[in-house]
Amino acid sequence: PAFIAANRVDTAWFAGDAFGAQKSSEDARRYGLIGVIIGVVLWVLVLIWIIVVFAFLWWRGQVRRIAIYCQETTEELKKCSWPTWTELKGSTAVIVITIALLGVFTVVRRTGLLDVVLI
Repeated sequence: PAFIAANRVDTAWFAGDAFGAQKSSEDARRYGLIGVIIGVVLWVLVLIWIIVVFAFLWWRGQVRRIAIYCQETTEELKKCSWPTWTELKGSTAVIVITIALLGVFTVVRRTGLLDVVLI
């Protein structure tokens, strides 16, 4: 509503209706202020909700379980064999070439060029 009222300001002003332009300007300000207040209230409510949920999870011991899970996952990931930079570049090149070929095939097939070549 604030944008609609703000748009009406120019329309009324250029039509020579100064009173209508003033009223639309006041409406736009009021609706904009209401929108900001509602936005701030909603953000505060979401923040309160997040704090309540976190407190409940803390009370039930779930936060500690999540922390233990993250620690165990970190330890397991340290045991993994990760590719070297050269291996990673090679694998990425294979994937990029495969996707490009699949894309070319899809375009050729969808445009009907493959049917023309085969006839």
